Amino acid sequence: MNTGALYGSLSFIYGKGGIEMKYSIKATFFALAIAYLLGCTGSPESRYAQYMTRGEEYLDALKINEAIIEFKNAIQILPKKSKAHYKMALAYLKMEKPSKAYIQKVYAELTQAVGIDPGLLDAQVKLGELYLLTKEFDKAREKAEIVVQKDDNYIDGWILMAHSVASKGEVDDAISIMKKTIEKNPEYLNSYMTLAMLYSAQKDTESAKITLKKAIAKQGDALKPRLALAELYRRTGKANLAVNELKEAVKNAPGNKQALLALARYYMSTRQFGKAEETFETIIKVKPQDPTGYVLLGNYFMGRNNLEGAENTYKRGLKNSPKSLRLQKSVAEVLISRKNLTEADKYIDEILKISNKDYVGLYLRGRAYLVGNKLKEAIKYFKLSLNEEPNFPITHYYLALAYQAKGSNKSAKGELSKALKFSPGMYKARLALANLYMNSGDFQLGQEEAEKVLAQIPFHPIANMIAGDAKLRKGKVDEAEDNYKKAIKAAPNDPRGYTKLALIYRIKHNDKKAFELLEKALAINPKQIAILRMISAVHISNKEPEKAITRILKQLKLEPENPHIFYLLGMVYMTVKNYDKAEQAYKKAIKINNNLVGAYVNLGKVYAKKGLVDEAIAEYKAAMAVDPELIPPYVLLGVLYQEKGRTKDAIEIYKKALQKNKNITPASNNLAWIYAETDQNLDEALTLAENAKTTAPDNPEISDTLGWIFYKKGLYLKAISLLKESASKLPNNPTVHYHLGMAYYKNNNIELAKSELAKSLGIDSSFTGAEEAKKIVNEQSQK
Repeated sequence: MNTGALYGSLSFIYGKGGIEMKYSIKATFFALAIAYLLGCTGSPESRYAQYMTRGEEYLDALKINEAIIEFKNAIQILPKKSKAHYKMALAYLKMEKPSKAYIQKVYAELTQAVGIDPGLLDAQVKLGELYLLTKEFDKAREKAEIVVQKDDNYIDGWILMAHSVASKGEVDDAISIMKKTIEKNPEYLNSYMTLAMLYSAQKDTESAKITLKKAIAKQGDALKPRLALAELYRRTGKANLAVNELKEAVKNAPGNKQALLALARYYMSTRQFGKAEETFETIIKVKPQDPTGYVLLGNYFMGRNNLEGAENTYKRGLKNSPKSLRLQKSVAEVLISRKNLTEADKYIDEILKISNKDYVGLYLRGRAYLVGNKLKEAIKYFKLSLNEEPNFPITHYYLALAYQAKGSNKSAKGELSKALKFSPGMYKARLALANLYMNSGDFQLGQEEAEKVLAQIPFHPIANMIAGDAKLRKGKVDEAEDNYKKAIKAAPNDPRGYTKLALIYRIKHNDKKAFELLEKALAINPKQIAILRMISAVHISNKEPEKAITRILKQLKLEPENPHIFYLLGMVYMTVKNYDKAEQAYKKAIKINNNLVGAYVNLGKVYAKKGLVDEAIAEYKAAMAVDPELIPPYVLLGVLYQEKGRTKDAIEIYKKALQKNKNITPASNNLAWIYAETDQNLDEALTLAENAKTTAPDNPEISDTLGWIFYKKGLYLKAISLLKESASKLPNNPTVHYHLGMAYYKNNNIELAKSELAKSLGIDSSFTGAEEAKKIVNEQSQK
């Protein structure tokens, strides 16, 4: 049984959360002043009573800060009054998104209340409910037993007992408790609500429905059972019955936020977005000064990816409620999403000015830094936010994204797991975790996470794509096909589903269908050159490069100034060795976009193929000027310098490449080779070659380089081992056989030496070292 789901919905016990605090400095100052004046007269009991009366009035009016001040004053006068501690706990609970620190205060106040007066059953129940939320189920049951032992007819005690019993998986016993409780008091609606919830946990929707109908029959205008019944109808696919109940709820309680919100959510779930928006606007009209309606409508726009609509709505709310922290935070978040960091920072500054430990403000600062790609600062502020509120799932999620951007995938997985611990329904966190698993090759785990989303939303497009990718990696082609088709059905305007399904048809050798899907994807997003590249790749793999060229030229007519299409055209011309056409295409790409670094690199390759070494060198240098951090131009330039005999220049350029990234295998290998061939820096050559071998252990050319260095250092057995490995993988390379022959020769394995040297000469009699090979073979043959 999912106790997390069962006890994540106890909001009806605590009342409505997230109500905006009507706080103002003047009001608080006034309350303090009056409290002081009144506190100067009267007995402690009378002053206590005055503070408690005002505190309760403020609490009823949801003026939480003012209520807290009054209850604190009452406690200061008579600290042994259990009721004051209990009311203080209730005030803390009603705060907007109470942080961990406030929950700890709730616990402290309730503990004091029941310590002073164990007979304060309301406080005992509230403490038990707190234990349920913190999953301390045995302690919750202890509180329930205390309550019902003191008063067998105290219904909330039995409800707490049922929850604590169900939390241990004993749902049948919990149901039995609630049935007896209803017999004790058939008029108490929360008993019916609890029983219905227990039936739902057992997937006995019919019994849940009957129970809720009984509650409605008891009190026709009661809101909670009608809304619960509507939700039950919605989940069981009875949309018409659901909307009828919701409309009846709105009719019975016109202007009630909870009823209107439920109706709006129904419209959203049935994709009646216009009606949903109208309903949110109704919430605003009922109470224009209340930020809640603006937040709900703004969040609706955010969910629809209408960031402009969300920003306008939040700002409209701020005009009516300028002190609302909730709206300020919402505006800051949407501004960050729109990458308007300058304006977002102003709101964040104001939030943190009120409290520099506001965990939402710290989270927002972290998000702003993350969008600005300042990863170190982002991580710092996300951690500061979690110091204040460790259970805030969205901070864990974005901290994971920061770690992922930094390349710390292990830490990212840990943070995503924490986000899901605190919010199992956070699908974007679960899908991010699935992607991390996929990227690290854990396809089974990636599939499992995606399927957890699909269990709740069977046609979720991204989840279906990830599940399909995982199944495809495991060779389950037909199952992957089914997932990709669901993704397309759910998101027909997303080209990714079509490209993935096209791959399935390629595997099944149905190129006609694959082309249809790829063309459909390209029609959705003509600027997605990767799709055009896929179309071209299919033609080339079918040995039809001319068809690829024709298709690219067709696309160029639609986008004649797209440099990436010219770049792709150049690549296809290179595959058919039409270097003149490739040169023209790359030059055109560079003319349109002189920062397209790949075009410079490939143009250099074209010149190298045409024997125009100086021109190739110029292009590689141009590529390095555009992107000094791009490594391939350095390596390619080094190779050309080697070919031209410019050894000193080659050494310098390889060193530059390795300064940028010490694990560039070709640069390490080539520099080691130069050092070995010129008999300089053999120790450095050995270090470089061993590093290259570590990064590419199966590369035979690196084994040849490392073996030749061992030969140069007189370590012939080590040389032979590596050179044998290289020769087995490069049987037609005369230089490798020559190196192996020389190692055998120096190790006095004369017959093996003669054999390898003869092989090298049989492949090519003019390679570097051929003369020495001939000399040794002739000398040894005459003995």
